[in-house]
Amino acid sequence: MPKFKRDIKKLDRKTGRKNTIKTGIPHSSEGQNGDITLRRTPIGHELFAKIDGMWYGTKLEGIKGAVKSSTHGRVVRQVDPPKVKPNPNAIPLPMNQVSGSGSPPGLRRNTRSNLISNAVTKDVTTGDVLLKSSKSSTASPNIKLLNESAGGTGVNYIPTLQFIKSPESGVTALADDDSIGLIAFFGDDDNTTDGSELYSTIRCRVEDVTHATKKSSLQFSCLNSGTTLQAMTLSGTDLNIMGDLTVGGGDISGPVDGSLTIKADTDLIFQVDSDNDGTETFQFKNGAGTEICTISEDGIVTAALSGIFTSGVTITGYNNLPAGLAMNADNNDDNGDSWYFLAYNNDTFSFTNNKSGSYVEVLGMAANATAADTVITTAGKLKVGGNVIQASDGGDAITLDTDDNVTAGASFISGGSLYLPKAAAALTDLTNKGQLWVKNTSPNELWYTEPGGTDIQITSGTSVAGSSPIQIASITINESDMNALHTTEQTIIAAQGANKIIMPTSGFLIIDRDASTAQSSSTADLFISYDGATSLSEVIYYQRRFMYNESGDRILHLQHYTGEVAQSIADGENKPLTVKLDAAITSGSIDSMKVVVSYHVFDNS
Repeated sequence: MPKFKRDIKKLDRKTGRKNTIKTGIPHSSEGQNGDITLRRTPIGHELFAKIDGMWYGTKLEGIKGAVKSSTHGRVVRQVDPPKVKPNPNAIPLPMNQVSGSGSPPGLRRNTRSNLISNAVTKDVTTGDVLLKSSKSSTASPNIKLLNESAGGTGVNYIPTLQFIKSPESGVTALADDDSIGLIAFFGDDDNTTDGSELYSTIRCRVEDVTHATKKSSLQFSCLNSGTTLQAMTLSGTDLNIMGDLTVGGGDISGPVDGSLTIKADTDLIFQVDSDNDGTETFQFKNGAGTEICTISEDGIVTAALSGIFTSGVTITGYNNLPAGLAMNADNNDDNGDSWYFLAYNNDTFSFTNNKSGSYVEVLGMAANATAADTVITTAGKLKVGGNVIQASDGGDAITLDTDDNVTAGASFISGGSLYLPKAAAALTDLTNKGQLWVKNTSPNELWYTEPGGTDIQITSGTSVAGSSPIQIASITINESDMNALHTTEQTIIAAQGANKIIMPTSGFLIIDRDASTAQSSSTADLFISYDGATSLSEVIYYQRRFMYNESGDRILHLQHYTGEVAQSIADGENKPLTVKLDAAITSGSIDSMKVVVSYHVFDNS
């Protein structure tokens, strides 16, 4: 029978052993084989037994629902204290060695009760496990995971190092931005020898704990200038690198049958020959690896095209925008020799330059072209040898002659206004052709000269010649001006000039009365007259007791007053038509008033 089993039987037969309850780990000199003792230790309550001269112990855990005591029929149950959720961002620090102790602080001495192996010890306070090796000639200690099962594929058959974070019931559950695991790399520097200096970490961060959309990231951090920086983050399918990326193999490949997109928030810079020790090129190749375009360090572009062109460059405008080619002969030094060729998607093109410091579109290639010199030229001006510009159907649309006359083959249609320069008289008569021209008077007058040379005036000043058409004038008077209308008249129609009389034909008052303030003045009468007159002997339109006690907005039709308009034949000439009150209305009673008048202008000369 093995000695261990014999000791167990001896323990069972012994009846005089004393069970004790003490504090601290029992010393090796304490007790005898078979003794059992309960101890209060830094990690809780522990049960120890002595076998073969060595103490063995185990921690006692509280059991939910176990009876703690029974007094006078009352039952009290043991309740475990709640667990404290650890900080997911806390970095575990290595346990410092104590000189001469042989074990880190907080670890038990190498007794048989806490020894996992000769190299593995456990911190009784933090629960940390230390794997220690003093060999200097070997890369140790090593952790090796060996799977000797036969066959099988997939994750279940791969030796796995797992970091598991699953809070118990009653503890705050795993949440966004928590960490599941952290691998930290510590060592010495030139000022420490205890292995307490952090150099790098690998952290698993939870970004989304939602079951259907779970997302995580791996964050790699390294020291730079004494500061730990997040150097690289792998999140889902994205890789974020804080520093520079060096590709030793030389190739950066996009997805199979997919595009490779390179983005930049500001400039996107491509540089060749970074050490400037040679003459290198930017190269563009097709799927067959054939070089189709190169750009030298001097900026010279060389391209090869298939089809009717043996060489050249194709420029295609993006999203229906014009394709452009800039040609700078003098680096824009004098704003003279910089040209821009633009090709549009409607089969048209144009040339522009910045001769005068601003871009001017021209129809031509002359280096001295300006805004006024918009001709199509070769070495000189564009000339039509047959003096005829034909339409697409072959008809003579425009005919030119040696007298600079232009004849349209049919009707002349303008897409906008027709501009006619003013002149003192009609031009030379042409057989069977009339003239429409503008005379240089002030204001200008429109005239027609019939083929026989007779001049006929069409307009005179601001109206058709020989007539006085009806015109419409309107003004809007605000509340402030209405309050002062008894002192300051408002002009409806300005004076029309010498001998001109304004003759109103009808009128309306469109009045916006203030909803909270009534017009309670019974002495305020309204006059529409010449030059601010408020006399019944000099009035055209008259409103007695203007808006007196009216309950709301009104539109009033102006009626001619049967009295006198003026007391002199010339009193109405070159006078403005005005509106005025002869007394103040209730302040704030009228928010606004629009005056609308139709009228003739009569020449009384």
